[in-house]
Amino acid sequence: LSPSLPVSPRLSPSLPVCPSVRLSVCLLSLRLNASGATTKRMKHCEEPCQHICTPVLSVILPVFNAMPWLTIALRDMLKQTLTDGSLELLVAFDGGNDGSLEFLLALVRELGHDRASDELCDVPHSAPSTNPAYLQPLRASEGVDHPSFVPCEAPIDQEGLSVTQVAAACRPEHRLRLLRYHDLVNRGQGAAMSLALAHAQAPLIAQMEADDERNAPDAFARMICALEAKPDW
Repeated sequence: LSPSLPVSPRLSPSLPVCPSVRLSVCLLSLRLNASGATTKRMKHCEEPCQHICTPVLSVILPVFNAMPWLTIALRDMLKQTLTDGSLELLVAFDGGNDGSLEFLLALVRELGHDRASDELCDVPHSAPSTNPAYLQPLRASEGVDHPSFVPCEAPIDQEGLSVTQVAAACRPEHRLRLLRYHDLVNRGQGAAMSLALAHAQAPLIAQMEADDERNAPDAFARMICALEAKPDW
């Protein structure tokens, strides 16, 4: 954990996110405003599910054609051990046709309604009608390597995990929330992150990529501890 970890002291849950921003190793501090804009979610929870209604950490995870690496990212997020409280993993599905959605839906069913949900969302007027990246010209031919990259051998094929394996690794206090628009259109990473941020409930927010790993089960706990020790970050 680096003491120079970047932190946003005033991040609005409805803030549009630039798709070029990479926040894979950041833990963002979300300061709730006086209006309590982020506290209106999940009011339908019953009293026994209080730990679900008030997570300590919201992890946002945009997903587009992320198999098989998505299976490992899900496992690593939901196996995290927090010192006090639970986390919610907000998976914003951004279209695709590689089986990511089918895997996510199967995992929701495997975990059950007490620990997971599939939430269909209306498309806001501010959401793009398509992925803005498709409207930009290519910076180089698809077959040309980027000059700043060192040529290397093709990576070893990643073997994905099964739904049963991921579910078995999930801690019972955590919750998986699958968020998706009705039309399943690919609108880009920025729109997916904004969707997840708009539904986040916790006072702290972390962002992960769908091909990321967090091998250490206490990774987020250490980040939270660092933020609590340095509230001015």
